[in-house]
Amino acid sequence: MRVLTAHGFGEMRMDEAPEPSIGPGQVLVGTRVTAVSGGTERYMLYGRPGDIRDHGPPFPAVGAFGYLAAGDVIAVGADVDHVAPGDRVSCGREWGAHRELLDTDAASVIPIPAAMSYLEAAASYWAVPPLAGILAAAPRFYADTAVIGLGPLGLCGVQILTRLSRRVLAIDIVASRVAFADRYGAIGIDGSTVDAAKASRDAVPDGPEVVIEASGTQAGLELAFDIVRPRGRVALVGHPPPLQGFDLFWPMQIKGIKLVPLHRETAASPQGGGAGSPRATYLPDVIEMISRGILDIAGMTTWVVPVERGPAAMDLLHYHPEDVLGIGFAWDPDQVRDLDRYDALAAEFPTEGAQSA
Repeated sequence: MRVLTAHGFGEMRMDEAPEPSIGPGQVLVGTRVTAVSGGTERYMLYGRPGDIRDHGPPFPAVGAFGYLAAGDVIAVGADVDHVAPGDRVSCGREWGAHRELLDTDAASVIPIPAAMSYLEAAASYWAVPPLAGILAAAPRFYADTAVIGLGPLGLCGVQILTRLSRRVLAIDIVASRVAFADRYGAIGIDGSTVDAAKASRDAVPDGPEVVIEASGTQAGLELAFDIVRPRGRVALVGHPPPLQGFDLFWPMQIKGIKLVPLHRETAASPQGGGAGSPRATYLPDVIEMISRGILDIAGMTTWVVPVERGPAAMDLLHYHPEDVLGIGFAWDPDQVRDLDRYDALAAEFPTEGAQSA
């Protein structure tokens, strides 16, 4: 079967691998689309200064660092009764989801409605971490809130919070992503052109009651502590690198801030984990939100390219975040979307789309 394999930092290419078999409590899925948000998976593939890659598989990583997929059930193992062969499903995997046939824990496989696209199903997990963070931080109805970091996860948080909050501040250093937040009803703040802390205080003088930190950066965490109101809550949705020269204790004590990390019941990847994982707990609700039009997943996906172009597409996502948001890889040619947009960007930046396919 076809797989995308990460052979080293920034080195992903198409390979062949043996077809998997499944055991009790597992499901085998024929993949239609795999999705990438540009956070954890990008850091795993390209590395991040000051960060230690101790949460993922070593190189070469078969299936690379993907964990978001959708497709059709081919077979189920013993003790699996909530899905059957032929069902359309969203599915996760701890790591290595970029593969033509995906074997995974049955608890990570969720049936999807007939009207939901494979792209929406694959990328539905984007909303799980911000939803978990919002529920844990528990903003009051009509309180002011904020989201820092407007990748697909942060923008899902914006979409949920605009239905709950009086004002939602949406902060990033990429102007195109701030524009997305404006369209979703937030007060966008472009930290590349203004002092984000000052702009936040100008918009919400008392400070937001809850801040969702989705950038996964130390700068984002420091900004969250700066702008949150006294006795407010900061939900840590992004995964920051080890902190350098920033003492969490004093700002938490002086302002009475409550830091709420994303909860997971095991040390395994929450994206593809089984029973008790955020995926198993929250994804059914997210799928309903997408079906009801509460969450716009397709609109945050820049394009879905043939999987053979996946390595080059990852380069463009990594090097040009101003032009690329979420992306998908089509294992089924019928799922390709907006290829002309991808081709135009690849032609404009050929050296950044140079990974071998």
